[in-house]
Amino acid sequence: MKNYNRIFTLFFFISILVGQPTFTEHTISTSANAARSVYPVDVDGDKDVFLPSSDDDEIAWHENDGSESFTDHAISDSADVATSVYTVDVDDDGDEDMDVLSASSDDNRIAWYEQAGTSVQTTTYVPDNNFEQALIDFGYDDVLDDSVLTANISSITSLDVGERGISDLTGIAGFTALTSLSCDQNQLTSLDVSGNTALTYLYCRDNALTSLDVSNNIALTTLHCYRNQLTALDVSNNTALTTLNCYGSSSTSTYGVTNQITALDVSNNTALTYLSCAYNQLTTLDVSNNTALTSLTCYYNQLTALDVSNNTALTYLNCDGSSSNSTTGVTNQITALDVSNNTALTSLYCAYNPLTTLDVSNNTALTSLNCSYQSLTELDVSNNTALTSLYCHNNELTVLDVSNNISLQNFGAANNDLTTFDVSLNTALTSLQLQGNDLTALDVSNNTALTSLYVNSNDLTTFDVSNNTALIYLYVGSNDLTLLM
Repeated sequence: MKNYNRIFTLFFFISILVGQPTFTEHTISTSANAARSVYPVDVDGDKDVFLPSSDDDEIAWHENDGSESFTDHAISDSADVATSVYTVDVDDDGDEDMDVLSASSDDNRIAWYEQAGTSVQTTTYVPDNNFEQALIDFGYDDVLDDSVLTANISSITSLDVGERGISDLTGIAGFTALTSLSCDQNQLTSLDVSGNTALTYLYCRDNALTSLDVSNNIALTTLHCYRNQLTALDVSNNTALTTLNCYGSSSTSTYGVTNQITALDVSNNTALTYLSCAYNQLTTLDVSNNTALTSLTCYYNQLTALDVSNNTALTYLNCDGSSSNSTTGVTNQITALDVSNNTALTSLYCAYNPLTTLDVSNNTALTSLNCSYQSLTELDVSNNTALTSLYCHNNELTVLDVSNNISLQNFGAANNDLTTFDVSLNTALTSLQLQGNDLTALDVSNNTALTSLYVNSNDLTTFDVSNNTALIYLYVGSNDLTLLM
């Protein structure tokens, strides 16, 4: 063996960029006799160093304790004039170990040092105690020490840490195989899922997230991020999305003001079947590319127009607005709504918009319709024979024919200008609200299923409810009644 008769002191230098680069010297080892090369690698959660030293024929691992203090571990002392070293999982045996390759000149040898078992294991940093405690509860960890063995979490596909009081989800990147993550109802202000590229389901509702980056999560099919503190949401890369739920809430709700998203582009999300973006600040919403949509909830935004002509699969549409008298203030003020192409609609809610006309003649599948608080002077529901619920309060209707709607169970047309109204064929009715009209007579003798009846504030002089033995609530005040039977 060649004797170099010198001691090589190995240093590493941290670069500090202040004007011109400068370096601070830190000693790792002073016992590497005639060191020829050095190789840094993350063996156990920090940056360790492997090096060969030729004069003592040693291959050594210098273990970093996380604070740049190193402990020497000899791997071999028989590498005759060791000149280089390299680490890799040579046998790719799935144990996530770090084997060592070395070259030594005087014995002309390339050697492979196989790590036995998992004596050196990679850990993932988990600084939030509540998050780590959840991992302990699930059996993925055993002690609160701000770390978890990466091998214990890297193959997990589903994780539910909802309602755990977690404020920091650092460490979630170690769950590289995750397809489903639920972290709802915590105290998260940020969430980094950029490393969880296999995610298909993300449930992070009711946190305090001010931003959410899902641009790397192109496999996502379901995203529930409602009631956070989002003002923007980019889902342009998430072309596989079928469900998007990003609604907010108002100051009067038990949740206070949440999501106030001002713009939402879903033009790339052609697979969407469910979109709920209510209680935000959207001024426009283009769903023309979302032809697979079956459910659209966009009430309490700032929309003045909504085109659903391409959304022929829609079964549910709620685009309600609100007035200045409401607790939410003025929201959606849609002036025209064409649902003639939406023949699959079963539920339509468009109340509190300044609509003057509404044609539902093509919507023969409708079971629920609420078009209250508008300026409608007529409403034809003769084709809507499947209706079980119809509310058209506070319009300007003088006539309304419900004789074809024999399946109606709940009906309300309060505060219109009706002078007559025939419910003789609507024997399934359980709730009837006709207060605030100009009725002088009303026959409810056939409506024996009624449990709630509101006819107050009309012009009735006599009223017979003798057949309505199921009645629980009856309001007849503010009439000219001389006889109530």
